[in-house]
Amino acid sequence: MIGTSEMALDYRTRKFTVKEYYAMVGAGILQERERVELIEGDILEMAPIGPRHGGRHIRLSKLLIMRFAESAFVSTQGSIIVSEFSAPEPDFAILRGREDFYERDLPRPNDVLGVIELSDSSLSFDRRKKAQLYGRAGIRDYWIVNLREDRLEVHRQPNELGYAKTKVLMPDETVALEALPDVEFTVSEFLART
Repeated sequence: MIGTSEMALDYRTRKFTVKEYYAMVGAGILQERERVELIEGDILEMAPIGPRHGGRHIRLSKLLIMRFAESAFVSTQGSIIVSEFSAPEPDFAILRGREDFYERDLPRPNDVLGVIELSDSSLSFDRRKKAQLYGRAGIRDYWIVNLREDRLEVHRQPNELGYAKTKVLMPDETVALEALPDVEFTVSEFLART
């Protein structure tokens, strides 16, 4: 009888590149608005968006677009290419302005001023895997709006393992992206305590 460990040694997975992933979209194998993302070569299904997540997304979309109107673009649930094998779709990516509005190609790490994820069922994944992806890519600010515990987690100082510093901010504190320090928010705005 073959043991479980022997079977695992014979099993290989096929990792997809970003180029192959978007070729699948172009060929209709994956639908453009299908809730999937490419993470380290694997095509992962994203959890359905419930009313709390959806409502918070609408609220923050309005806030971020208004506040960053003069200084950056706000991409909502769009892909960013962080490596040859990863194109995550964060809830929000704050991007440098560009004349083509990213119609020629998707944003890459040098275009990204910060990433914000709304996390409920994906909290563990966002804290570990997504933090590693964004940190390795050198994205300076990674914020998690923790819907489970109703708090804002700010990750900074990216490195190969993720981020060297993580801070949980209180509702009365203010926060700004390191790249845009003049655009401030109160944490309560992110926690819907306005």
